[in-house]
Amino acid sequence: MNDFADESEDNEEQFLKIAEEARAKYDAAYADVPDDGSVFPLLHRYMSTVLPAAHFFKIDALAAWERPGDKANNLRNYYDRFMDDVDYCVSELRLRKAARIKRSTVALSAAAKRQIGIWPQEGRELIEREDLDAEKKDRLLQLINKLQSEVDRERTPVHAAGQLMNTIFAYARQNYFTSVEPILRSIGLVSGEIGAADEEQHGHKPLPNYPTPKRLEPPNQKSKPKTGGFDKMVDDEIPF
Repeated sequence: MNDFADESEDNEEQFLKIAEEARAKYDAAYADVPDDGSVFPLLHRYMSTVLPAAHFFKIDALAAWERPGDKANNLRNYYDRFMDDVDYCVSELRLRKAARIKRSTVALSAAAKRQIGIWPQEGRELIEREDLDAEKKDRLLQLINKLQSEVDRERTPVHAAGQLMNTIFAYARQNYFTSVEPILRSIGLVSGEIGAADEEQHGHKPLPNYPTPKRLEPPNQKSKPKTGGFDKMVDDEIPF
């Protein structure tokens, strides 16, 4: 899941997971129904799982659907039409998810992967030399492994190094490192390769029109006391 996804994208992915799991369970159970058996319990269970999830996650394509009720005509047709609509909706959500993944990932060249591949071992050696407690050291080593696995994928998230970078800055802020610059320099090279690929493949992405923050004016200075014209207090001009 993309860490920068908005609420609607997160809702779609949560619903997609539930719908796909429900359909897989339905298909597996349907295959075991005997010739003289009924599929209505399976259809009811499927709808009872998917429909409330669609309403909870505000999936507009299924918003009009309701439970059939006891007096619904042609109940099997009602369930079948619901499953058809869910299948269509799931296809749309999968396509949107694929488009989001493509926008938020890059295909690194073989040369870039070779360049980046030098760093993980160097990073591990730098971390091992630091006087960190075992928990923090293990955390950083796990994040290096995670970064390497992200780089080895067919498409690498553009923010793959972000979590590792944030953790290192957090530890550096608390003075846990004796020398953090070599580590940051190495991660910067990784981020630079990913950023270059992002720029090449996606170009400059337009940002939202963020409003300019209001400038805070300095507090009003206290007005100077009146003088007699010669930088003296008025009272000083009075001889008595």
